[in-house]
Amino acid sequence: MVIIKLIMNNLSENKNIRMFFSHQNENIIFKNKLVNEIMNYIFNKSFNNILISENKLNIKAIKYEDLFIKKFNENKEYNRNIKKLLKLDENTECIAVKPLKKNGYKLKHTDSWNEYKKGTQEKSPSAKTDVVILNKLNKDILKKISLKSNEGRASSGDYFEHRSQLLSVFNNNKYNKLSKKNIILELRINIILNTLKKIGKHKSQLNKSKLKDLEQHLYPEYKKHFEWYNITNKYIEYINDIFNEIKKDNIQYIRDVIFECYNGKFKFGDNVGSADYLIILEPKSTEVKESMSLENYDENEKLKNHINKYINKNNNCYRYKSCNNLIWCVFL
Repeated sequence: MVIIKLIMNNLSENKNIRMFFSHQNENIIFKNKLVNEIMNYIFNKSFNNILISENKLNIKAIKYEDLFIKKFNENKEYNRNIKKLLKLDENTECIAVKPLKKNGYKLKHTDSWNEYKKGTQEKSPSAKTDVVILNKLNKDILKKISLKSNEGRASSGDYFEHRSQLLSVFNNNKYNKLSKKNIILELRINIILNTLKKIGKHKSQLNKSKLKDLEQHLYPEYKKHFEWYNITNKYIEYINDIFNEIKKDNIQYIRDVIFECYNGKFKFGDNVGSADYLIILEPKSTEVKESMSLENYDENEKLKNHINKYINKNNNCYRYKSCNNLIWCVFL
């Protein structure tokens, strides 16, 4: 646990605040974005039902796919509007479910994906499909929806997942032909993957925000964590530069990687885990902000425009992620 002085360093020079925390017996950990809630607690004696833990708020994340499913199954107008959006027959009775084992679905990677992902500690596949739309009568799958809240991320894969993404896209007929351009592309891919593997996963008492924001000389007890962060941060800057070089010289390859991140065709093949439709919801809502098919990519201008926009606003695709005393680098 991170001790009180981490809080003291991140809050304020206000002596009353420092005095308040200096008399606390419990170790309290927070992220910078929670300062306002902490201030409210100090001055208003109200914590707004927020509990602070090492890596995240102890609030159950609202599962927007659960709300989407509930509304689709219970609200006739919403059901009708979503079917129209998905270009489904309005007279077909449909229900929405998650692609889970308890609902009769088994997620299964393709053989090639398993080969690329050898060495992972992943216990079970993570589907691209969040919601399955079924014919209520015969239970046929009509649509497999990837659901995002306020755009969300196309991926957040670790080294093994990202290795599978990059290599599965590269090793198809479009890119594995011998040419100078493809040789340079393959070299850059290998540099990124070797660097990610070198970064690995680091066991740390400090999460990514603390490693970034704390004044390192004030916390000599965390010297080894800061040293790891300082070195790997340079690695991440480097592979972001390499990735941007690929964007400049091989933009179509990057588009194909992002497309794979959305639909998971190389990952799952025709399994229920691969998505065929993308729905982006408004923030904290079940209202649809944007939607598009994930099929027929070459002729799908709406999807192409969305992917281009996504690529253009993500110049630093590699970043730190921390959870359960571990910190590592992820893609997107």
